[in-house]
Amino acid sequence: MINCIAIDDEPAALEQISHYLKRVEGFRLIGTSTRPLEGLQMIQKLNVKVVFLDMEMDEMTGTDLMRKLDPSVKVVVCTAYSEFAIESIELDAVDYLLKPMQFDRFAKAVEKLRERILQRTLELPPVKNDYIFVQIEHKGKLKKIDFSDIIYVKARGNDVAFQTHDEFVLSSMRMDDVESELRLIDGFIRIHRSYIVSIKMIDLIDEGMVKLKDNTALTIGKTYRDYVLKTFYPH
Repeated sequence: MINCIAIDDEPAALEQISHYLKRVEGFRLIGTSTRPLEGLQMIQKLNVKVVFLDMEMDEMTGTDLMRKLDPSVKVVVCTAYSEFAIESIELDAVDYLLKPMQFDRFAKAVEKLRERILQRTLELPPVKNDYIFVQIEHKGKLKKIDFSDIIYVKARGNDVAFQTHDEFVLSSMRMDDVESELRLIDGFIRIHRSYIVSIKMIDLIDEGMVKLKDNTALTIGKTYRDYVLKTFYPH
């Protein structure tokens, strides 16, 4: 499933996008926001591949937000204003939908997204390693950690700690860098700004908590709750 969010200051537009996405295969809406800055935080925290984005909003224009996005995040513009079209395309928007949006036109934009994402996937080199080397103690000292041994990763100030089956490894890596590494393989999910968890180690999800098989209980961050629940129970 391709994770999407929608950012629009009109709740009715967000409801329409949500309704339309339920009618297409392979795309999952994991969050919505009427505030661009909040939406930008969601994009940065969650594993978002697609943004359906309004242009004319109070806090920030859609084009300003697009300039802050990682190039891997694909954008479909949804707006009532045609004057943003040229700038949006220059910023690599996949498509430009004028409101009121009809489903047939929306579905064509989704197919463009599917093709663009598939093309990007084919361009990525295959992941060969099943391990990661992390810097510990000082520059030049590296520790090898097998992905299969990781139970969870915890942010500790500017550092991160890897809890494995055998040990607790403190590294000077940044949490976002660890997440980028783990995104290249299946089996991990970020549940909090401070936690990334091995999915195979999850025993129970109960409201705002994840309980692991070793009885560790970790809090699910508020901005991650919908994403976590929809990942494991998309109905």
